[in-house]
Amino acid sequence: MTTRSCEICGTEFVPQQNAQKYCSRECVREAARRRDREYRRRKRQAAALAGGTSAADAPGSGKAPARKAGSRTNAERWALALEVMRETGKTYGQCQAEGLFNGRKGGRG
Repeated sequence: MTTRSCEICGTEFVPQQNAQKYCSRECVREAARRRDREYRRRKRQAAALAGGTSAADAPGSGKAPARKAGSRTNAERWALALEVMRETGKTYGQCQAEGLFNGRKGGRG
């Protein structure tokens, strides 16, 4: 029998199948983690290059993306909705159904 060297830990092992690259399940899992990590790194890098942002601002970087100019946070939108509800005396659903939030400064419509 021929022996091979594990691609992760370097241990010599006798492969049970022709395509076997790793000596144990732990090394298989580690190889999968490394592939996944590399895939995510490349995806972040490609997104950064395509969007003209730094890799730190790319999706999956853990940093929130910058908002568009003039856009509101959810808290600001909710504050505007509460203001409309107080002015009209209607519930959120009633205001939404009647389109009272549309056209308001900071609204979506």
